[in-house]
Amino acid sequence: MFLLGVEDDVAKFVELDSDIDLFNIRKYPIFYMIQTFCTKRMIILPLKDFYDLVDSIDTSDRNVVWLFHTLRCGSTVWSQVFAALPKWKVISEAQCMIYTLLQCRNILNISEFAKTEEFEKIVVATIKMHMFLAPKGHSIFWKTIRFDEHMIPIIRKHFPSHKLLFAYRDCAPCSSSFYKSFGRDPSLMNDVAHTCKELSGDNDDGLHRNAIARSTWLFFTNGYNTEFCLKVFKKCKPYPNGFEFFVLSWVTKLALISEFQKEGINFHLLKYEDLQKDPVSVIQTLFTHLGVSSELIGLARETMKQDSQAGTFFSQESKKSNRDWLRTPDSDMRCNALLREFNLPSLDSATVL
Repeated sequence: MFLLGVEDDVAKFVELDSDIDLFNIRKYPIFYMIQTFCTKRMIILPLKDFYDLVDSIDTSDRNVVWLFHTLRCGSTVWSQVFAALPKWKVISEAQCMIYTLLQCRNILNISEFAKTEEFEKIVVATIKMHMFLAPKGHSIFWKTIRFDEHMIPIIRKHFPSHKLLFAYRDCAPCSSSFYKSFGRDPSLMNDVAHTCKELSGDNDDGLHRNAIARSTWLFFTNGYNTEFCLKVFKKCKPYPNGFEFFVLSWVTKLALISEFQKEGINFHLLKYEDLQKDPVSVIQTLFTHLGVSSELIGLARETMKQDSQAGTFFSQESKKSNRDWLRTPDSDMRCNALLREFNLPSLDSATVL
């Protein structure tokens, strides 16, 4: 059973087709794609039974390394590296938090909900259920998905031995990569345009009453401080396109991580540009931090030579025919205005956390 999400009164699991090797990251680089397309049946448990099940699970012999990230920053490459290491399993973008927060609850301010006892209980249960998927004695490399950042204080409280990584990339190339991979998708463009329309009036009732606008808004703001994000959005007026909306996603992701850093939560930082410049040094430093043998650096380098997203619609081969983002002075001005509101350097500047 694979936990899908936690509703007000039940927990939902999916059972996958029998021929699915859940941890074959080369074949299935994204968990939520397996959950979406390879489900055999759904299993529903009353919430009390679910929490009783969680209480019976012992995960003390498994440890987790968490990779939080901005998207388009080499995060899937790191998944492939750790999947190749002995006695490591990779959980890559399981959709539990997205399903729980977007589909099961009509929440607009995720940052506030994340402070509740209910959310804490859901997070602990989610982590234990996913850790239980890995064999005893294995380490887990958990590549997160959107909204998982809100779990960080609870991870630090309940699982203090877990280590936290954050992978990122400078804003302009990161946003350009997103645009080339996903930014011209008709469904995404429609949702973004629809959200902008709902936000064009004097009030924000559209986000409360319209499911598409709410989920799109939360997706691109990472559930970060709704009041502040709405104020910034109306001031900077980003256009409804994949590039400018991803800049909004990028700044809110960095804002979340920066706030946790100020609270004393430490992350080992993995910057894409550093990895491109000196991969051996970056791998060595990371492996030392995690206690991974330096003898495995060669294996990691060989793994990095493969397309980590092969077989997906956003693989390197698939993207060759996709159009690049064409920058304009007006668009740059709007993006730089967004960055200034979050006290971040301009679009073409290097970012250092």
